[in-house]
Parts: sequence; structure tokens; C-alpha cells
Amino acid sequence: MSNPIIEVEGLTFQYTQADDRLAINNLSTTIYEGEWLAIIGHNGSGKSTFSKLLVGLLEAKAGTIKVDGQVLSLETLWDIRSKVGLVFQNPDNQFVGATVEDDVAFALENQGMAYEEMHARVETALKRVKMWEFRDMEPASLSGGQKQRVAIAGVIALEPKIMILDESTSMLDPEGREDLMEVVRDIKQDRNLTVISITHDLNEAAEADRMLVFKEGTILKEGTPAEIFTYGNKLTEIGLDVPFAEQLKTALAKRGVAVPSEYVDEEGLGEWLWKSSLKM
Repeated sequence: MSNPIIEVEGLTFQYTQADDRLAINNLSTTIYEGEWLAIIGHNGSGKSTFSKLLVGLLEAKAGTIKVDGQVLSLETLWDIRSKVGLVFQNPDNQFVGATVEDDVAFALENQGMAYEEMHARVETALKRVKMWEFRDMEPASLSGGQKQRVAIAGVIALEPKIMILDESTSMLDPEGREDLMEVVRDIKQDRNLTVISITHDLNEAAEADRMLVFKEGTILKEGTPAEIFTYGNKLTEIGLDVPFAEQLKTALAKRGVAVPSEYVDEEGLGEWLWKSSLKM
């Protein structure tokens, strides 16, 4: 396994003292360099709170967060944020520039980057997400999918080691979601980027190397997508859907059909069913 890039130990967070419930409850985990980690769980399970704690948008009540060898503190906050790019569910919350190009350049300007390098990074990032031709448009005039592409371009331009997608595809249609995921996959491969995907979409989560299932601020289950999806009804009990391919496998097994034990997506299961029918 590759080197740890995020190490979390005993992390605890509470939104208000009046609220007895802990949003994050003594949570410990390790995230590895270059992996794609999916975090799933019902609303209120602590997923988004966890992502905000990782970049110092919230301050933990207890515990430590270490990012790329540095312990998160007031002294290291800005250095760590330069290594972690966070893309929110609603990109409108991230836009600050009058134009697409200005918005992607904003964080680079704050770093005091030279104009030539900044312009080159912005152009490269916008071309990477196929939004260069929209560079002079106002972000508010773009479609939902285009806005998310611009938000990701802003992260790409920073060249972080870690990208956190906090429900970043939830507002997109299936085609837009797949287009966006293809962009992220390409960047991950090119740069050995560590991707943390916080999502309700289990088909998206199925592409991850590893999954964490959150419940009430703790990690309920951990494993590969194949391992997690075998819990089936237990996922449904905590408010999560099971991918259609797994539902179909369960239904077939009840009818006495010997189905693959490993996880397969809809396309893979369709191919398996087709091949099986030829043998009948």
C-alpha cells in the first residue's frame, strides 16, 4: 500500500454545546496517497462535516488531523489548504470572480503567483475541463454541469495533492455526472491525485478503491466496493440504496441462479447474463 497522505486520530466535533449529539465521534482513519476513497452515509451522518474539518473550515473539539506529514493547526492551515482542493455540492457557493477566467485565477492571485504562470495554469485548467471557450462569461450564466467544471478547474489550477468532492455531482443528470467523473479520473491518473468522493450515488462510489460508510459521526463499515455492497439490506437499513446490479444479483440468487460473488456493474452483469444464456 502507498504512503499515508491523511491521518486522522480521535477526531471529535460538536456544532453547539446545547446539542448533545456529536457530529463526528472519536473518528480515526488513514487515507493513502493516490487512492480514490468514497465516503457514503445518510444525511446527517457526518460526511460533509468531516470534509470541512480536513481543510480547517471547522475546528475539531478533540483529535488530530495530519495532512501530507503536517499536523493541522493555525500555523499550518494555509499550507495544508494549498495541498487540498475542495469542490462543494453547490458551485455557486465558491464563485467570487466576475468571469470564469477571473474565478479560476482568484486563489492563484491570493498566492501572489506571477501573471505568466497564473495565466498558463488557468488556461490549462479550463481547457482540461472543456470550459476555455466560456472564459469571458459570468459564472452565474452557466448550466449546473458547466459550473461544476469551472469549480473543478479552480482546484486543478492550484495543483493540489488531494481533491475532495463533497456531493459535487448530486445536482447533475447522469450524463453530466459521468462527464465530470471522467475529468476527475483523467486528472487522478495523470497526477497520482488522491480523491475523496463524498456521495449518495453508489454507482459513483463503486469506482473507488475503498469505501467508508459513515453513521452518526463514526465509521460503520470499511472496505472495497465489492465488500461493502455485500451488506445489501444492511445498507438499506441506514438509508442507502444498493446498486441495481447488486439488487438484481440478490433476486437471481433467490431463484437459484448462481451469480458472480464479486461486484459487477450493470454493464458487467448484463454481459455475464448474456454469456450465461448462450450456455443454456
